[in-house]
Formats: sequence, structure tokens, C-alpha cells
Amino acid sequence: TRDQMNRLIDLLLERGTWMAVTRIVWHTIAHEWDPRPWDNPNLRYAPRPLLAWWRARKPHEFPREYWYDWARAEGAMQIFIAHLIERGAKIIAGSDAPFVHVLPGFGLHEELQLLLDCGMTPTQAIHAATSELLTALIDANGLRAPDLASAVFTVTHDLTAAFPADQGVCLPDSLDKTGP
Repeated sequence: TRDQMNRLIDLLLERGTWMAVTRIVWHTIAHEWDPRPWDNPNLRYAPRPLLAWWRARKPHEFPREYWYDWARAEGAMQIFIAHLIERGAKIIAGSDAPFVHVLPGFGLHEELQLLLDCGMTPTQAIHAATSELLTALIDANGLRAPDLASAVFTVTHDLTAAFPADQGVCLPDSLDKTGP
């Protein structure tokens, strides 16, 4: 219920809990019946053993109720994440690659797009994959920022503005502007 959801979000906020929502996983499961992901040109970068493993784990037939359940679950998750964003919860971007049809790199780009679909601004999405992720790692491990300084950097400006369209950099439509 809405009250239960709000109580849960209250607890997450009160405790400062970081959420790696991995929308791409929910989206992929909800659309697993669709054969189109097998036509994705990015699959050319997937190792053959990984493709074979993905194909072997996918049943040929699912009952229709299974798809209805996952479609409802994906919709509910999108609503929940939109409320998390609206309420200012701590969210980091992740993809759970190599989940079925989720390739490293490409999966993160898809995850960012799905976070935008939930109401994140492009700048919030970039931060969820960079500086917020660093902060979550520091929080979870009791580290100090200098401990990680040689391996990562903190985003302090809008990266979406750094890629003019005339330089041939291709960004999703929703990421080629700096605001909602």
C-alpha cells in the first residue's frame, strides 16, 4: 500500500540507506519473453559462452500469468523508485551485469535511461553512477575519500554539457540536455 511504501522510504531516509535499484534487471525480466533483445547489435561484444549461458537458462515457454506478474512488478518498482527520487533517497546506479541481456557498460547506460524514466534529472543520473557511488563505497567501508583518490574521481560539474553534438558523441536524447 502507499502507507507501507512511505513507511519504508521513511526508514531508508532515517537510516541513510543507499539503494542500488538496478531497474535494468527488473526491466529485462519483465520483457524476457520479447525476442528483440537477441537482435541487439551490442551483443556482438558478448563472449560466446555468456550468450550460450543466457540462451540455456531461458525457458521456451512461460505461462501468460508469469508475464502479467512481472509487468505489474516492473510498474510497481518504477513507481517506488520515482517516490525514492522525489523524497531524496540515496540512489546509486548499477546494472548487475552480466545479467541476461545486460552487458557491462551498455547495461549501465540503459540503467541511467531507466532512472531518467523514473524522474531523475540527467545530472542526478550521472552523479548516481559516479560521485554518489564513490560516497556509498566510502560509507559502506568506513573509508576516507583520500583512500580512493588514486582510483576514482568526483564529478563536480555537469558532464552532460561536455559533449557538444557536433563532436560526434552520441548520447541518449534524454542525456543531451542539462535539466529535466
